[in-house]
Amino acid sequence: MNKKILFLSFALIFLHYNLLFADKIILKNDHEIEGKILSRTADSVTIEFAGVAMPYFADTVKEVIIDGQKPFTLKAQSAAGEASKPAQDNEALAKELIEISGTREYIKQFIEDALAAFKETTAKLPPNIYARLLSSMTENMRQEKAHKIFSDYFKKYLDRKTSLEALQWFKSPLGKKLVQLEREASTPSAREEMKSFSNILQSSPASKKRLELSQKFDKVSGSSQFTILAQATIFESNAKVFNPIAPEQNRLSEIQIKQLSQDLKQQLELPMKNQSLMGFLYAYRSVSDADLEKYIAFLSSATGKRFNATLQKATLKMIKVFTEDAGKEAVKIIEDERAKQNQ
Repeated sequence: MNKKILFLSFALIFLHYNLLFADKIILKNDHEIEGKILSRTADSVTIEFAGVAMPYFADTVKEVIIDGQKPFTLKAQSAAGEASKPAQDNEALAKELIEISGTREYIKQFIEDALAAFKETTAKLPPNIYARLLSSMTENMRQEKAHKIFSDYFKKYLDRKTSLEALQWFKSPLGKKLVQLEREASTPSAREEMKSFSNILQSSPASKKRLELSQKFDKVSGSSQFTILAQATIFESNAKVFNPIAPEQNRLSEIQIKQLSQDLKQQLELPMKNQSLMGFLYAYRSVSDADLEKYIAFLSSATGKRFNATLQKATLKMIKVFTEDAGKEAVKIIEDERAKQNQ
């Protein structure tokens, strides 16, 4: 990279941060989230971070800063009898949500896909190293470990009112139908069928109305942008773990890692939008436009936004924990094998 390109890269990064990251949310754990405030109410604020709209609520936010102005706080809504509800009630609600919303199957499929991808990319390693890495990956990516992450996030970020309203939706006939369709569409066999479905669409395109609904769905759910953010999280977590053991001349600075992550996001923008469109058309092909509009209305509601945001936050946490824990074990195995070879 010549000096001119390097200068322009830094200038663009500086401009990006000054234009888009002028707003800030400071959480009660003192973690800061910088981005662009999209909207706010008395008890919530929605910020755009890495292209994803993420709502935060008064019970987790210490203060909000917009355009460098004086910080302000949010006011938590009170719920009758909220304080008297025992902790086990929140535990039960979180557990039920994980079951009813299809989150348990979502976690199971994520782990199966991750292990399948690992096997495919590492199969040519020496058998002893491959066996040790696979054993470590399997041990680290346990379903109960992921369930605890999601349960903790549901208990922390979903109040009783939101949890009950979300359960009401998922228990409705339409909610049950959509969850089942999403389960079916996430399997490996369904992904193979999607290829044939794509060919069918070329000769028999989706209606204009269905395409409009797919765009609305992607916008309110943040599906494609979240997938991009998840991929970038995997990359950054892996870089954080493996960078220290890479040959010195190949190690990356934090700026380089961030820049590569940003490049990855840009490269994935169009493919992920296309993938989101195809996934929507395939998964909900048996659902009427009217019912899809109801689904989009739920996702656009305060309850839908809060549930979806919590689900995405928990997923990112799971990815980061799995990637970093498995990566640390992989580093130990690699260093151990190096030591054996040097003996």
